[in-house]
Amino acid sequence: MLENLPQDQLICLAGAAVGLAVLAFGFWRRHEANHLKAFPLTPVAQARYGSPAAVSGIIQATAVMNSPVKGTPCVFYRLLTEHQVEERYKDKHDGQYKNRWVWKTVGESIDGGFFVGDGSGTALVVPTRRCLDLDGGAETQTDSSIFGGGTRRTEWILVPGRAACATGTPQGPEAFIAAATGDPTLAVSPAVIARLRELVASAQPVPCYYLDALDTVLDRPYEDAVKSYEDSARVFIQYGGIGAGAGLLFLAMLHFHVF
Repeated sequence: MLENLPQDQLICLAGAAVGLAVLAFGFWRRHEANHLKAFPLTPVAQARYGSPAAVSGIIQATAVMNSPVKGTPCVFYRLLTEHQVEERYKDKHDGQYKNRWVWKTVGESIDGGFFVGDGSGTALVVPTRRCLDLDGGAETQTDSSIFGGGTRRTEWILVPGRAACATGTPQGPEAFIAAATGDPTLAVSPAVIARLRELVASAQPVPCYYLDALDTVLDRPYEDAVKSYEDSARVFIQYGGIGAGAGLLFLAMLHFHVF
C-alpha cells in the first residue's frame, strides 16, 4: 500500500510518524514526572514507615569500596559485562548471508548500600537493578583484538558527597535487619549494618528503602529530577504535536490536491 503513494506523500507520512513518536516520548516523560511526584519529598526525620515518601540528600561515606572498572571509591556500583560474538545474518539489500560481530550481555551485577542525609536525619538505601535511574556518565573498559571476541565492561557508580534521592514506602530498621538476615540480595557491608545499629541506638528514626520498599534511586536531587522530566516532556509534547499535525495536514492537502 505504502509503495503506491507518491514520494511527497510518503515524506509527509514519515514526518507525521516521527512527530507522533516524539509526542509519545513526551507523554512518557510526563508519566515519569508524575510517578516521582506520587512520592512527596519529605524530610528524612518525618518519613513515616509504610507511607509513600521521597528523601533527597547527600550520600554518606559509610562503606566505601573501589568500583570494578575504574577503581573509583564508591558506595554502590552497577556492572554490565558484554562479550563480542560473531553472528550470521541475512543482508536485507542483497539477500546474502553474512557474518558480523555484535555485543551480547553475559553478566550484570550490583553491589552496595548507603546512607543519605538531609540535615534532619539519615535514611538507608539498598538499590536493586530495576529501581536505578542514573544520569551520571557510564565508564567503559573494552578488551578486544583485531580478530574480535573482546569483552566490554561498563559501570555506573554512586560516590560519597554527591546528591542522591530515593522514593518508595520506607520500612523501619528492625524490618530491614530481619530481612537482611535471610535474603542474600540484601548482603550489605557489615559497616552499613553497624552504622544502622548505631543510629537505632541513638533513638533516631531511620527509614529504610530496599526491595519492595524501594521504587526509584536517582543520582540527583528530587527537585532536579522532577523538573528535568517536566521540562523535557513539555518540549517533546509541543514539538511532537507540531510535527505530527503538520505532517498530517500536508498529507491531507496533497491527497485532496490543495496545492
